[in-house]
Amino acid sequence: MPFWSVLHAPVLCPSCGREISYRAGETTFFWGRSSRHYWGLDDDIEWLRDQQGVIVPPYTLYRRRGWFGLRDPECNLGSPEYPDLLAFDPEIDCQPPETRICPGCQSRYDHIAVEIRGGRVAGMKVFAEGEIARTIGSFDPFPETMLIRPDASDEPLPIWGDQVLGEYRP
Repeated sequence: MPFWSVLHAPVLCPSCGREISYRAGETTFFWGRSSRHYWGLDDDIEWLRDQQGVIVPPYTLYRRRGWFGLRDPECNLGSPEYPDLLAFDPEIDCQPPETRICPGCQSRYDHIAVEIRGGRVAGMKVFAEGEIARTIGSFDPFPETMLIRPDASDEPLPIWGDQVLGEYRP
């Protein structure tokens, strides 16, 4: 069972608006119910709930019983208490920086993130080369998610990937 999500949508250049051929339009991110692998634009973020309807805490493994015993474990990647955020694609680091170029205007880009607004998949945001360092600052390590605050500033969320997976017991 994969513990990541994929948004399939056009990836557009921030400079000219032309489609960038990035991983066939599939952007990987970590947010929402881990068993919900594929997402589309305008999808509500789903959260794993226990049998009483209570949202399972973030990064806590939960196993349900099925017809043939226990199913694969699931967890929530993140928390619904953050409805507005950017979930960055960690796979971009696998693409050499010299290949991150728009075929139309030759502009370079650094990062791609899935934008989540009001608990819904709002779209993808492509960051021009140096844009994050100029507007938000430098980070080491780079965060997987960044909170979008009401004043339009961004703030890194905890490095969720460093969380230890615990077992959920309702």
